[in-house]
Amino acid sequence: MKLNLDIIKKIVCGAEWVEEKENGFIFHRFTPWEEAAIENSNVNCPAGVRLAFRTDGTELELGVSAKPAMEIRSYFALDVRVNGSLVGSLTNLPSEEAVGNYAEKEYQTGDYTATFDLGVGEKLVEVLLPHSLELTMGQMELPDATLVEPVKRTKRLVAYGDSITQGFDAHHPGASYAVRLADALRMELSDKGIGAPPSGPIGWKATEPTWSPWPSAPTIGEQVPPKGSENRLQPSWTGWQIVTPGFRWWC
Repeated sequence: MKLNLDIIKKIVCGAEWVEEKENGFIFHRFTPWEEAAIENSNVNCPAGVRLAFRTDGTELELGVSAKPAMEIRSYFALDVRVNGSLVGSLTNLPSEEAVGNYAEKEYQTGDYTATFDLGVGEKLVEVLLPHSLELTMGQMELPDATLVEPVKRTKRLVAYGDSITQGFDAHHPGASYAVRLADALRMELSDKGIGAPPSGPIGWKATEPTWSPWPSAPTIGEQVPPKGSENRLQPSWTGWQIVTPGFRWWC
C-alpha cells in the first residue's frame, strides 16, 4: 500500500499542513502566516512532526530527500518506532559519531532510502521526522498492509522556544526534550521552537501578535525578543506566566 496525501493527512501529528509536490510531501509545523512572519529557514524543519498509525503491515519502505536549513547543521535522523520502541533510523549520522562534536561536522545530504521490519500482527507505528534539516518524503509504502488507521493522542502540548526546543543537538528526533516530554505526558506535540541563525537572533517580521492555534493547550515556553523590540511576541490568551531572562513560561 502506497500512502497518498489523503492518508498522510490523516496520520500526521504536529503539522499545521502538508504540501504535496512532484517529488513528495513536505510537512509544515508553522501556518503560512507564521512562515511568512519569520525570517529564519529553521521554520522549514519538521521538528516534532510524526506519523502515527496502526497497521498489520510487516515492512515499511521510506524514501526521503534531506537538505540543510542552515549552514551550521548537516546531520539528520528519522526514527521508526513500533509499539513505542525504536526499531531503526534513516540517518546520515554514523552511530560511532553520535557523541562528541558531531553537530559541527559535515555529512552527506540528499536522497536516502530504507526498509524497516515492523514484525507480524497489528501494531502502532510512529515515524518521527528530523528536527535539524528540511525534508521531503518521496516514498512511504507498506507493501503487504491491509490496514492503516490513524492514532491520535487526546491532548496537545505546544512548545515555544529556541534551538533547544526545536531539538538541537539531539542526534535523533526521539531524543529531543520536547518530544520526550510529550511522550511522557501522552500528548500530541506542536513544536514551535526555532533555532536562531549564527549571525544573530530570530528575525520576526510580524507586527501583529502571534498565537497558539490551540488556546486551551498547555504551553512550555516562548523565546522573548529583546526588551523594547517592536516585534516582541505577545500571547493572545492569558494564564499564569513566569518570566525569566530571555524566556517566558506558561502553566
